[in-house]
Amino acid sequence: MFVRKSSMEHPFRITHKNSDYVFKLIKDSPVTKHTSEFKIKLEEEEICICKTPTGWAQKYSETLHLNPELLNAIGHSLSLRFRLS
Repeated sequence: MFVRKSSMEHPFRITHKNSDYVFKLIKDSPVTKHTSEFKIKLEEEEICICKTPTGWAQKYSETLHLNPELLNAIGHSLSLRFRLS
């Protein structure tokens, strides 16, 4: 029997510099307070963001390069939602 592991997508909405953004959190595993990396879908692109000593940043150099301030706002929103340390 083939069992497919599906990911869950949770939609989030933030306002950054008077613009609204909707992104989805793609989860393959539970989020804990020690989670430091998220895979999100924004503008139909999957992006991996990770926590750095100075904030949040794209982990890989994908085709979509986002404004670092927007990435920081998204990471901060997820940090508050999941009470990350």
